Amino acid sequence: MHSILIHRGTLGAGHYFAFIKPTIDDQWYEFNDSLVTPIIKSTALSIGSGGFDTIFEHRDGAIYEKSKSNYTSAYMLVYIRDCDRREMLREIPINEIPPYLKTRFDEENKMNEKLDED
Repeated sequence: MHSILIHRGTLGAGHYFAFIKPTIDDQWYEFNDSLVTPIIKSTALSIGSGGFDTIFEHRDGAIYEKSKSNYTSAYMLVYIRDCDRREMLREIPINEIPPYLKTRFDEENKMNEKLDED
């Protein structure tokens, strides 16, 4: 498995984010709006299950088990064949990036720098 696209919320409203393993190693990341953070593989694989989560609460010297609704759903799973992983996840040398993409990246970087300054 290479990535999990997630919807959190209800039919009427919600938020989309993704868990992606972008390199050949086994490190997963959460891509959520402009934040990218490392995440434990087991967490990435379990968050999109929906249904109910069991949580434990410590109260009055005792531990209570509760069910909590989990409104997250994995709506797309992306797989890469093992035989294709090395080629698909390899580092791309700068000279292999098409010129139109370099131009677009430069424009986006300038725009982001301007937003940061403002």
